[in-house]
Amino acid sequence: MMKTLYVFGDSWPAGSELDDVILDGFPHLIAQKNNYKLDNLSQRSTSIDQACWEFIKAVERKYFIKNDIVLFCITNPDRSWYWENGFPLEIHPGNTNHLIQSQYYKYFYSEDLACANAIKNLLMVYAICQTLQIKCLFVYNWTVPLQKNFTMPGIGLLPANQFYNRTLHEIANNNFNPGGHPNKLGHQLIAEELSAWIKTHDN
Repeated sequence: MMKTLYVFGDSWPAGSELDDVILDGFPHLIAQKNNYKLDNLSQRSTSIDQACWEFIKAVERKYFIKNDIVLFCITNPDRSWYWENGFPLEIHPGNTNHLIQSQYYKYFYSEDLACANAIKNLLMVYAICQTLQIKCLFVYNWTVPLQKNFTMPGIGLLPANQFYNRTLHEIANNNFNPGGHPNKLGHQLIAEELSAWIKTHDN
């Protein structure tokens, strides 16, 4: 039976600024190279919290098969979320004109809090994948926040070999669109490198 590659993350795996966000995106290219079905559940303007929420919803609604693969693309942990009219929305430090965002980053946010939340969320994803007997792999988009906090509780429970050793930003090698997202060539480079790495875990 053909395995399914599930992808979670933000605008990078969602294909922002591509002419064809599906066919030109690295999730589709990886699935093609490795002969997987693809279920790309990434969304633009998404925090780690929101990506984890999409993962939880997928576990509830979808039929995962043993040895399916989850690729979790880790955005910057300084992003967070709030709920409005029943829907989760992203907040980030750059939007200081937004009342909720400005208050959150003034009175609540800290790097330690952001990192602790990231560790908690990634531990949850990894543990659920272990229970379902599906592969769980992580790649950072452009920052590597957890490397600063190896002494924090829980970090040792996330196996280092489940994390790719380069960021998507590094792999794309300066091939970006004006808005800062990888261009078509950038996605091709990412797909080439990640598909080979994922294959090493596919046994």
